[in-house]
Formats: sequence, structure tokens, C-alpha cells
Amino acid sequence: MRTKELTTCAALVAIYVVLKYVSFDVGPVKFTFAPFPILVGAMLFGPFCGFVIGMLAEGIVQMITYGIGVTTLLWMLPVGLRGLMSGAYAKKHHFELNTLQIILNVLITGLVVTLLNTALLYLDGMIFGYPVQYTAIAIIMRFVSSVVMTAMYCLVLPKTLQLIRRAVPLTARQSH
Repeated sequence: MRTKELTTCAALVAIYVVLKYVSFDVGPVKFTFAPFPILVGAMLFGPFCGFVIGMLAEGIVQMITYGIGVTTLLWMLPVGLRGLMSGAYAKKHHFELNTLQIILNVLITGLVVTLLNTALLYLDGMIFGYPVQYTAIAIIMRFVSSVVMTAMYCLVLPKTLQLIRRAVPLTARQSH
């Protein structure tokens, strides 16, 4: 990794952590822009950077919020996988994604993360004995939040990537 990429990825990790705690709550549904830095880093620098941003950022959030527990690593994996998948898709297309490709990337990775997080929520419920009603309601709310936030990312991400690409020379991204 080049120094510029490393510092950018570190900044994106920090932004994720801050955004994770800055959310919009509408009733029991929580909306956050936390995944946005992972998508940006992955689509600019590739799968490795996306995976590292996701794993480190969610690891920090997990440790701050819950400490280290039995399922900490499991909660980090979907976030890391989102970065990995987004970055792999961007790399496959030589980091030149059109708006439709960005939207498909966000939709597919968002769906995968939501499904994995749903399975983890169920697993957490089984391990820690949460009431089944709580788990079912939480799963429904997560899907609602995921759909709304995916739509928001699709609106903002193409222009954000376009602006950042102007500031970051293509040669810094071609080596991946």
C-alpha cells in the first residue's frame, strides 16, 4: 500500500467509527451512513483496502460498544466482506464504474450484509437467550433500515466517487 492509500484508508476507518455513532432514529429503526466509507475505500482502492477498512472499523466499534465477546469476530466479518466484495467488483471493472454498476454493487453487497447480520442476530439470540419476538422484530427493522440506507448510498455514492477520483490520480489506483 502506498502512503496516500494507507492514510486514506485509516481516515475512512475513523469516519466509519464516528458515523456508526451518528445515526438517525425513526422509532425503533436506526439509519446510519457508517458503511459509506467502506464503499468509498473499496471502490477507489480495491478489495484489500475495503476488507481492511471494514474489519478494522467494525472491530473498533464492537470493542467500544460491547467489548470483546464470543461473537465479536463474527460481527466484523459481514462488514469486511462488504468491502471485499465491493472492491473486487470495482477492480474487475478497472475502478471505472458507471452509476448503474455502483448501484448494483451497493444493492448486492447491502443485501449480503443484511442477510449475514440477520443470521448473526439469530445466532446471538440463540447463544444469549434473547426472546424470539425481540429477534424477529429486530430483523424486520434491520431490513427496513437496510433498504432505505441502500437507496441513500445509491444517490450519493456515484457523485462522491467522481469527486474523489478528480482529487486522487488514477495512477494511485492502477497498481491494484
